[in-house]
Amino acid sequence: MPEWQKTYKKLKRNPRGATFDEAVRLLRRAGLEERSVKGSHHTFSNGTHMLTIARKKPTLAPYAVKQVIAIFEELMPGELFDAEREDVQ
Repeated sequence: MPEWQKTYKKLKRNPRGATFDEAVRLLRRAGLEERSVKGSHHTFSNGTHMLTIARKKPTLAPYAVKQVIAIFEELMPGELFDAEREDVQ
């Protein structure tokens, strides 16, 4: 199982305790790039979606993780379906 799938499942199962690097891994996989950094706020965008995440603590706020998951699921539906099918086999 690829690393991004493990990260996705971990964050989906428990949004508390997710790190900034884990969220960035999913955002980059979904095609978002870091556009700007102002202090602790990092903004990611792909032209149609934009998300700002604050990197103040070692872990992200659960609402931010849920936003990352929502964007990832919207942009990567085919790959997620394939990943879930592999788990069943």
